[in-house]
Amino acid sequence: MTKENFEENKQYRTLATEFRGFDSDTVRVEVRFTRPSAMMCDRMMKEMTKSSSKAFRNLLFSAVHPDDRGALDSAIEQYPGVLITFGNELLERSGFSAEVVDKLGKL
Repeated sequence: MTKENFEENKQYRTLATEFRGFDSDTVRVEVRFTRPSAMMCDRMMKEMTKSSSKAFRNLLFSAVHPDDRGALDSAIEQYPGVLITFGNELLERSGFSAEVVDKLGKL
């Protein structure tokens, strides 16, 4: 199976976050992600002990829809909290409890 065919068979879901920006305007960020594989989650957990932000970044960019990579990168550059927000959401939707996600963030 080629990478293109593999991408076509993935199911993507839109995740969104909405918050008040620094200038008090409401900001909404929507990005499509696929469910992280067990290998992606394992890699992220190993990286958490070194750098939680790098671990979340790698998780997000391994699961993001190819067409949304630029939008995700731009959103993280402007609003760094988006990294943790979407990372936590992906982990919770992969079966990690909120308590586990919170503990991982404190490593």
